[in-house]
Amino acid sequence: MLSEATAATVTYPGPLGTAILRVLAVAGPAGLTSTVMGPLAGPGLTRQDAQNRVNSCLNRHLHPAGLVTRTGENHTRAGGYRWHITPAGREVAALPTSAEAAEASWRARAARQDEAGAALARFAGAGYGPSSSPADKRAAAGQLREAGCSLRQIGDLFGVTHEAVRKWLPPDSEGT
Repeated sequence: MLSEATAATVTYPGPLGTAILRVLAVAGPAGLTSTVMGPLAGPGLTRQDAQNRVNSCLNRHLHPAGLVTRTGENHTRAGGYRWHITPAGREVAALPTSAEAAEASWRARAARQDEAGAALARFAGAGYGPSSSPADKRAAAGQLREAGCSLRQIGDLFGVTHEAVRKWLPPDSEGT
């Protein structure tokens, strides 16, 4: 979890910025030069283009946001600035990347769908269906909705449209 100060000022640094922060987080107190981090820019780039992308990310995004600091002189022959990660940068480096977050989101969604499927099977096995009384349908629809079932799934169980199910539910639990 980001501290309040960091969360108020930092936006997602993008894939390259995240890769740079993660490398700097393990680099140690000596820091790194952009020349060493050039390969992070991606395949198929010349060494100079890769270094330019890394420098651009460092100078335009990470340094102004306070995620990295630089020391030394910017002399090409001396290797340029040495970049170091700040505590705020360490917090951002520890966050999941968008790919990791998307994977976690898909796992959570699959788990919810499994729960919803199990709830539907329980209700179908208990004899709920098109012939159930309206009061039973409303009660079951509310329980199935809380279990994560979609309106369409509930409607399929009772042989009605998702709009009919929507009318059975209280306004604050409708969703999509």
